[in-house]
Amino acid sequence: MSFVEGPLFACAGALAVSGAAKLRRPAPAASALVAARLPSSTSLVRILGAAEIAIGVLVLLRPAPVASLLLAAAFAALAAVAAVFVRNPEVASCGCFGEDAPATWAHVILDLAACGIALVAAVDAPESLPETLRGLGWASLPFLAGVCCIVYLARATATLLPEALSAYRGQPHEHDRPRTGRHRHARTEDALRAEGIAEGHPSLWGEQAAGASAR
Repeated sequence: MSFVEGPLFACAGALAVSGAAKLRRPAPAASALVAARLPSSTSLVRILGAAEIAIGVLVLLRPAPVASLLLAAAFAALAAVAAVFVRNPEVASCGCFGEDAPATWAHVILDLAACGIALVAAVDAPESLPETLRGLGWASLPFLAGVCCIVYLARATATLLPEALSAYRGQPHEHDRPRTGRHRHARTEDALRAEGIAEGHPSLWGEQAAGASAR
């Protein structure tokens, strides 16, 4: 067993999961390709998804140098497309895992890292996943669990991280929030003035009459 087998199997699994998601729900990826002015159709996305599944499964079962090079090429292409999506404001969702999540530079970095791992595997010629599990014995359980966790984290980075970051940025900062009643009153007056409603405006007649009666 070599050091590259775990990361390689995780990359292959992530690509296969991404392909399965595109087969199940091709619309987000097709829409992203249209917005980026690239060739697009749901049939094309499904063909690409099937190719991703085939490459991922091939690397898991027989990680020969040719299979690893195919995996590297797939992730290089995904990194290039993700970079186009990130630079294009019209692309609302990348559809990498069949989800409505915007593309980020994290996509590009992950794809390039996976491409590098696949290139290393093409030189190292690791064992297949079944052979690796047989050689590990009982240690194959935590090994397989670790590979699955890496696949899940890759999917979460692509689908959940952009939403979490946008939600965080959408929250008002602490110094933007009114801290006392006086602050809130001042900000309300500023908002009224911006709408052309200042002291003496007819809409404030009731408030002014209440103040006069109190005096």
